[in-house]
Amino acid sequence: MKCTKILVIAAIAAFSAMPAIAHEEFRLVGVITKLEKTALQLKRDGDKAVNIKLDGQTKVTKDKRNATAKVGDTVVVDALGDSFADLSALEVKIVDAKGKP
Repeated sequence: MKCTKILVIAAIAAFSAMPAIAHEEFRLVGVITKLEKTALQLKRDGDKAVNIKLDGQTKVTKDKRNATAKVGDTVVVDALGDSFADLSALEVKIVDAKGKP
C-alpha cells in the first residue's frame, strides 16, 4: 500500500509539471503589420504573417529601455508556444530596420 501511494504521488507530480515544460522557445524577426492590446501580427521575410499573443507580462523595449511598439516597427520577438499557431510573447525588442545606419 505504501509503495502504491508513492507511485501515485510521483505520477501526479510528473504530470502536473508537464504543462510548464511543454512550451518551446521561439525567436522571430520581422515587421509588425497589426497591433492590438492583446496581440500583434508579425510579417517575416518570405513567410506568412504570424499572430503572437501579448499580455501584461510582455516586455516591450528599444535599446534596453521600455518602449511602445507601433505598426511598421522591425522587432525581435522572444516567445513561448507549442507551434507558430500558438505563441505568447515574453519580450518584444524594437530594432533598427535592415540597411538603416
